[in-house]
Amino acid sequence: MAWPLTPLTTYLPGSLPAIKAADLNAIQSAINRGFLGTYSFAGIVVDGTGGQDVVSAPGGLSTTGPIVSGGPVTVGGTAFSKSLPTPVPAPGAIYSDTRIIAAGFFYANATMYAGFNIASIARFPNIATGTFLIGLSVTSGALTLVPIANGTSNCVAQATMQDGKTIRVDVFNLQGAAIDQPFNLIVVGG
Repeated sequence: MAWPLTPLTTYLPGSLPAIKAADLNAIQSAINRGFLGTYSFAGIVVDGTGGQDVVSAPGGLSTTGPIVSGGPVTVGGTAFSKSLPTPVPAPGAIYSDTRIIAAGFFYANATMYAGFNIASIARFPNIATGTFLIGLSVTSGALTLVPIANGTSNCVAQATMQDGKTIRVDVFNLQGAAIDQPFNLIVVGG
């Protein structure tokens, strides 16, 4: 291993060699690169106390306080499995294949109140009541999308994937008849 993981010079108390300018410059450079973000770290532990001996997870970041990000946070790992039993997710974990891809709240007249990653909403062609098509802006490279719809006030909604970027939502009253009612949609996947 190279500096800074191995010493440049071994110093013993009360003996030569004296501190070298090259060593001091290397220490200063390592500190600067750490603060400038041009050095990689094996792992980081932020415990709110500092100065403690810790063992960090290789390539990991561990904090005891909140993590605040001014931009997107990318997550990795997978939770889905094709065999039984499926893995049990770690408490508090977010996996790349279970993240929210899109979400929205839609009115009965095929307009959107609020949402994200929604490109369009329209009535399904040739069907006048209770059937909507929602187009996604992007699928973020998702392999499998799982749409979940929920009707509001005395109705139920059913969501199915039409193709890789289009979701069909059918809304029914409690007697099973198609009805125009507001609904929520969330799409998970990875």
